[in-house]
Amino acid sequence: MTRITCMPQATRAAFLGASLAAAALFAAGSAQAAITIYTSQASFLAAVGSPVGVDTYNDLDNTQPLETPIARTAGSFSYSASAGPLSNFFPAGGVAGDIWLATNNGTDTITLSAFSAGAAAVGGFFFRSGLDGFATSTAATINVRAVDSLGATVTRAQINPATTSFVGFVSNGTISSVQVFVGTPGTGTVDVWPTINDLTVAAAIPEPESVVLMLAGLGLVGFLARRRMV
Repeated sequence: MTRITCMPQATRAAFLGASLAAAALFAAGSAQAAITIYTSQASFLAAVGSPVGVDTYNDLDNTQPLETPIARTAGSFSYSASAGPLSNFFPAGGVAGDIWLATNNGTDTITLSAFSAGAAAVGGFFFRSGLDGFATSTAATINVRAVDSLGATVTRAQINPATTSFVGFVSNGTISSVQVFVGTPGTGTVDVWPTINDLTVAAAIPEPESVVLMLAGLGLVGFLARRRMV
């Protein structure tokens, strides 16, 4: 049996390169497009890494229409919010200073996009507001759709959601966009407006196999470096 210490330098380098390449291929194979949906805020927060940022929208004026798109931040993360195709935003809520992001037309879609680097998780409270700008009991399904950088797309249908209805998405890539709309995009209803509160953006926790591969790779490099000195 040939020991690594007896390998010529070129052979050791080739062995190291092949091993790291195999690890990289394994990691690439394990990083399949996937987005996990959470309907519990606690479970979502337990599944994400640091940093975590929240955009409360409490800085918005709920008495005036708001142009689209708008640049927003959630902690250290930045993103863009747009409404359309027919109108703009008209912030809702307002009880005890709690403002919500809502459209000015029930058939419009809210699109969150251009998230800054590392935004692998996006969640928040997605629900319905009425003509008066407050939560409504009018029956409607609020759909929340997420797309990630690996090409995965998932949609969560929130049937008659309340202001406490949470949806969160965690990707093993990064989140590219989140869309919120009533029913089917472009149809909606004149009585219900798609609404968001407390948007949360976070980094993802590395997958266990990724951590193992990283440690194995570092261990292999250290082992070969140590054995070269023997």
